[in-house]
Amino acid sequence: MHRSYKVTIGSLAAGLALAMATPAAAQLQTKNQTKCITGVNKAAAKVQSAARKTAEECLRFALSGQNVLDCVTRDERGRIGSAAEKLASIANASYCTADPPDFGFTSGLLANAAALLQERNLAEDIFGSDFLTGSAPMATDAASRLCRDTVARDYGRVASTVSKAFLACKKTGLSLGSIDSEEDLEACLGQITSDSNELVEKAMTTFMLDTLGACDVMQLDEIFGGVCNDSVGVLAFGECLNRTVQCRTCIGLNGIDGLSADCDVHDDGEANYSCPPGSAPPTTTSTTLDTSTTTLDTSTTTLDTTTTTLDTTTTTTSSTTTTSTTTTTTTTTTQPGVLIWTFPGACVDVTLNVPTLGGDQQIKGVGSVTVKVDLTTLRDAPGSGRNEIVDVEITNIDFSVEDETGENYSKVKLYPEEGIPLSGSGSGGIYPHIEPHPSIGTIRENNPGNPQGTFDVKPYGLQGTGTATVTAFIHAEIKAALSETQQIHEFLHHDVPMTLVGTFTNLPPAQDEFVTMTNTSPIPVRRDVNDAQFLSATITAVKLTFVPSECTPSAPTVP
Repeated sequence: MHRSYKVTIGSLAAGLALAMATPAAAQLQTKNQTKCITGVNKAAAKVQSAARKTAEECLRFALSGQNVLDCVTRDERGRIGSAAEKLASIANASYCTADPPDFGFTSGLLANAAALLQERNLAEDIFGSDFLTGSAPMATDAASRLCRDTVARDYGRVASTVSKAFLACKKTGLSLGSIDSEEDLEACLGQITSDSNELVEKAMTTFMLDTLGACDVMQLDEIFGGVCNDSVGVLAFGECLNRTVQCRTCIGLNGIDGLSADCDVHDDGEANYSCPPGSAPPTTTSTTLDTSTTTLDTSTTTLDTTTTTLDTTTTTTSSTTTTSTTTTTTTTTTQPGVLIWTFPGACVDVTLNVPTLGGDQQIKGVGSVTVKVDLTTLRDAPGSGRNEIVDVEITNIDFSVEDETGENYSKVKLYPEEGIPLSGSGSGGIYPHIEPHPSIGTIRENNPGNPQGTFDVKPYGLQGTGTATVTAFIHAEIKAALSETQQIHEFLHHDVPMTLVGTFTNLPPAQDEFVTMTNTSPIPVRRDVNDAQFLSATITAVKLTFVPSECTPSAPTVP
């Protein structure tokens, strides 16, 4: 009963697009309209609170390797389900349906979706998806638990205080008639920042002090794998957490009420791309990498495009094509210090377990891969002394392979920037898309003791290796003829991130250097249609070799 009122990320995106498409004209709201606006907002806040309490409890008792997000989804105490049903009953009440508000209201379904989505996003922003899904080890000693439990408790208090302050501003303005438009309602967010609201300021101060008191700087890298992981020191970490909570709370209120407030300004008072977390574009701050072989001054030096082409030979057999190759690698720059590595002959190897096709299906082929490396982000890795770290992003994966009949083929691409387009209908209407997921990560040198500012991987240093860690998302199309009259043709994606890890001796990667999936559990695959699961299929292995010496393409096989 409690779990019957569920929504998907896709339904939220659909509703936000519809709710924000046509701004409402200025108009005083009736008593019933005001009751609807405030009632839905209050009920949505309780959904968030229920999700937050459930997540806090799941984290408190989690062991390393456990999936905390699954624990929240199970909602064993029924908190989330009860709060969602209460929200639905208010949104479907006559005072909401007979004369719906002109602004500040979407629907019970969308308000619930927005509330749950931002709570999940906030938890991932703070703790990291790998920790929450059990893909990465979780520190479970007493000191780490104290730090984690303190942060989980206090960030919820800040978010709750902001929501209550927003509701109070809304109720007062609607009753006095000073709020008669969407723009007036958005202005409430500006009135509840920490420097203008005593309760919010107190909650934020408590959050900061508790974090400083419960967490040691050496714990942060082991406990928190989210957007604040690279913060230098506990104080900077606490400030980052505060900013992240403010950002996600604002985005949640936008979704619940159908608003378009500038959450980037709201989270820290500046338009600096800090919201949503991780959205800041590459900076152009001058950075110098001084080594005995290479100096890169990002304020004055533009790297020339360099192309290296080696021979490629192809041998064809009766059923497969084996390519023995060391492929072309191109390095270009979009701005000083930002490198674009293009690997047009990379080898991508994905293993899908599809029960209806007889189990594991190895989909392998040669295609194009593009990686962006932002050298302007060079910094000390958290808790590493003098190990240096830079940001990377996989911006393109594109390959396809088919068998000799052409009836069975697979295509693998990077998760598109605009998100996954969906089709089909459900209780919430048409799902237009799932939000985009960038494939981002870092490269960290493995040789401590270098002079600060030196990245000890060729060509920037004489020796040493670097380990790349990227949280990646891929999109696949698979077609297989099961018989003369039956075939499957599916478009697939996943919402559990895969972690790709590999160690390089050179930047860009040398021949046969690769990254491979390190998730300890298979990744559930979902159909694009309605964001539904596909025949219990999972991704069990992924290997990406940037400059392969050999790659043998393979397409799906039929039972």
